[in-house]
Amino acid sequence: MSAHWLLQEACVAALAANAGVKALFGDPPRIHDDVPRNPVYPFLTVGEGGETDWSFQSVDGVEARIVVSAWSRYAGRKEVKDAIDRIRTVLHDASLSLSGWHLINLRFESAEYARGPGGAYRGTARFRAALEKS
Repeated sequence: MSAHWLLQEACVAALAANAGVKALFGDPPRIHDDVPRNPVYPFLTVGEGGETDWSFQSVDGVEARIVVSAWSRYAGRKEVKDAIDRIRTVLHDASLSLSGWHLINLRFESAEYARGPGGAYRGTARFRAALEKS
């Protein structure tokens, strides 16, 4: 199975288990792989990104980038900024378990805030992960 998919699943599990995420996005939290057709706001999407080969010597490795987006219809950007702060707290340097891979590190890289489609606000958190095949 792809390292990126396993990373995505592990990030979703970590976010879904966090009480602060549940307080912002419901219990169970509204976390999706893509923007739903008729979404209930606020919600998260997890999964955009990519991966590059990071192999060295005899070790198979992958550098993966994963994007977590918070979507809100709150009047202003406060809700998405609070959400990105919570996401960063949960995922930055998290110890996640991925079947067949060892997560060396997961680091927050950047955040962006913008108005999205239909007038919703979107906060985007970008993370970089280094993984090696176990």
